[in-house]
Amino acid sequence: MGNESILGKLLTIVSFIIMVLVNILANILPINNMRTMELYESYPNLFMPASYTYIIWIPLSLLLCAFSIYQFNGKLQSRIAPEVFMNIRIMFSLSSLCNVAWVFAWHYDFIALSVVLVAGMLGCMTYIGVTLTNEVYSIKDYIFIRIPFGIYRAWLTIATIMNITVLLVSIRWQGFGLSESLWTIIILVMTLLVVSLRIVKFQDIAYCLTVIWSLIGIFVNHYSKTHLNRQYPEIMIALVIIIIVMMVETGYLIIYKKKNR
Repeated sequence: MGNESILGKLLTIVSFIIMVLVNILANILPINNMRTMELYESYPNLFMPASYTYIIWIPLSLLLCAFSIYQFNGKLQSRIAPEVFMNIRIMFSLSSLCNVAWVFAWHYDFIALSVVLVAGMLGCMTYIGVTLTNEVYSIKDYIFIRIPFGIYRAWLTIATIMNITVLLVSIRWQGFGLSESLWTIIILVMTLLVVSLRIVKFQDIAYCLTVIWSLIGIFVNHYSKTHLNRQYPEIMIALVIIIIVMMVETGYLIIYKKKNR
């Protein structure tokens, strides 16, 4: 178990470093002469957040880096069972490798493959979330494990929807006769249902706040004169309602947690 643990720790750190480097190089080089956002913008759709939204990758990367360090020497401070910690390492390492593969699939315009890979990343994060459900946390566990993976899982939820939307745009899907605007509203309502389920079952504040951040980014993109310029007021109204509902749910969850400490 000792050798497996050391190997798991090393794999976690190495896979994380590779993931970060590939994502940075993807935009510096850039890979296949296209930056990540340029590819998103080449498939215009109604579910795209404003570009500032992606700044979340900075705090998220720092938090995942903190986890990578914590999992190396946090044994004495963690209350999570060693076998659970090992499963977290494996799933995180797998998600990091999927992320690397996603970058190349995305930049070389293999859209369908990119959907499979981002869904795989989301699957890894969902597994971690379910695994952690019944665990007892120390304060440091909450800061270095629960929060980073809650944010990452939420962002991957939005990223998966975005990738699927891009795939549908790329194949010129006609939406069974329904308008793109109506489909966007349907997706937003489904997102609300998913978040509401997470609030009830997992009480994941970081997840909820990250989804809210992403939806505000979509609203800003719709409002901006340089982008969609308020062409779809029905989507903007739906976004406002859904964001308010999510904020109320998240506020209730925060109050509930304080009362039950």
